[in-house]
Amino acid sequence: EVARFMTIGISAMNQRNLEVAYNAFDHVVGMAPDFAEGWNKRATVLYLMGDYDGSVHDIQKTLALEPRHFGADVEVLALHPDHVAPPPPRPPVIGGNRATSSPGATG
Repeated sequence: EVARFMTIGISAMNQRNLEVAYNAFDHVVGMAPDFAEGWNKRATVLYLMGDYDGSVHDIQKTLALEPRHFGADVEVLALHPDHVAPPPPRPPVIGGNRATSSPGATG
C-alpha cells in the first residue's frame, strides 16, 4: 500500500499535480511514519506549494529518521538556515591533525 501511494505521489509530482501528490504522500506518512522518504517527498511538495514552514518541518522529520539523508539535509539548509539547529562542534585540532584522524594522517 505504501509503495502504491509513493508511485501515485511521484507521478503526480512529475505532472505538477501538487494536490494529488500531497494527498498521496500524506497517506504515506500516515501509514508509515517511520519511512523517511515519505516525509521527504511530502516536504518537496510542500515546498513547491509555497508552504516553506511545512516543508522545513517535514525535512526535519526526515532527518530525525535518517540523519544522513543527503537530499533533506541540503534542502533544509537552502530553505531556512535559521530553522536548523547548529551542527555539532568539530573535533579539536591537535598538532595539526583532527583528534579523530587516524595516526599518521595530516590535516
